[in-house]
Amino acid sequence: MTFRLDVVAWLSFAVMAVGAPGCVLAGKASRRYGSASVARVALATSGGLCLLYPLLGSAPALLLIALLLVWGVSVIADSAQFSALASTYAPPARLGAALAGMNAIGFALTIPAIALVTSQWGDHELAVLWWLLPGPALGLIAMRQVAGVDKA
Repeated sequence: MTFRLDVVAWLSFAVMAVGAPGCVLAGKASRRYGSASVARVALATSGGLCLLYPLLGSAPALLLIALLLVWGVSVIADSAQFSALASTYAPPARLGAALAGMNAIGFALTIPAIALVTSQWGDHELAVLWWLLPGPALGLIAMRQVAGVDKA
């Protein structure tokens, strides 16, 4: 299925925009299940979609769009939960520095990832999404360190 450029632009916007309600829903879920649990689910969902999406390239367009919207919700939701965990567990005297450092690291990882995927899309198409998989995988490994943190 081929989309007009304006439709692609709106779909791209929608995939990014659903991150806002994703953060709200993740925040509400964190009150019940804890920030660490919600962050784990968000990481697992975004990582799972990075793993599977390239294999689904010939699936119906509506399914692919729905999966992109789920990814848009999940890929943003973990960031707010990590900030909540940092706000809860960082030493109060260092809280501002901890949050600033987390944001800086997040942007330092995100910008090159976007540039890499964009520059390699022509050669690798959907398979380039597998290059994003280490992010959520490493995040899930790191989250094992906070296995006992249920409510934040």
